[in-house]
Amino acid sequence: ACRKLPIYVLPLLAILLWGGAQILTVPLIACYKFGVYGVAFFLGYFVFSHEENMQKTTKLALVMLVAAIIAGIAFVILYYDTNYAVNPVFNSVLSMVYAWLAILAILGGMKRWCDFTTPFMSWMAKKSFGLYVFHYLGISASAYYLYTYTELSPILIYPLVLISGFVVGYGLYEIISRIPLLRWCVLGNAWIV
Repeated sequence: ACRKLPIYVLPLLAILLWGGAQILTVPLIACYKFGVYGVAFFLGYFVFSHEENMQKTTKLALVMLVAAIIAGIAFVILYYDTNYAVNPVFNSVLSMVYAWLAILAILGGMKRWCDFTTPFMSWMAKKSFGLYVFHYLGISASAYYLYTYTELSPILIYPLVLISGFVVGYGLYEIISRIPLLRWCVLGNAWIV
């Protein structure tokens, strides 16, 4: 049934994401938003795992990109200098609409304009599980230390944090995947060297 969704339904799925943002957010640890994660996971599994729906996102790519940029500008104007990771900002309608438009723009845009491979991209794809498991340690540690102990501008901090997520994520995966007991404890049976 999800394979046959009309193209106009894809942007409307933002309603489900907004609904997920209203539930299962851990009160003391703002970064755990299980409602949103769950909705996004199930949408990926049931809707975007079908090639037909991914092809539909390519048709929406440019429109969603423009809409995401507009929503992003509105979000920044409305919530500038506010903690965007906690409620009521995080679970606001604008926050979830912006997130969903950006997701559709990224899915469609990458499928439409970047659907090719290089040796480096093939290597990254083979190691993507490691990036998935370990990226947040590099992101959170570097963000904390750069914000707390430096006077760098956010314009510099954000790219450094992005780079750190990749470097630490892939680096930890390369190290831990080579230590048998640690590999099994952390990665289980789902690892690729």
